[in-house]
Amino acid sequence: MGVLTCLCRGGETQPEGSTREKKKKCGNWKRENSTEAWKEYKKSIQNTRIVISSAKKKKQKECACDLNDSKYQNEIFQIAKQIVKDMT
Repeated sequence: MGVLTCLCRGGETQPEGSTREKKKKCGNWKRENSTEAWKEYKKSIQNTRIVISSAKKKKQKECACDLNDSKYQNEIFQIAKQIVKDMT
């Protein structure tokens, strides 16, 4: 599992549209300071979490497929070797 997470730590796992929307809603809530704006911000937080988690699952599935590919096996062993060195 450690090797899999190392391979999948790219910036592609965070969909930018959802996080931008969340930031906009946060700014609106801070400016307006109303309960309605707070509810919209909370909804955008939940939506962002769902979008990001589904993107991470998708990326992990892609990386899991790469584990069986001989092209990536050398890279996987190098990462595993580096993890062992870092632990000692």
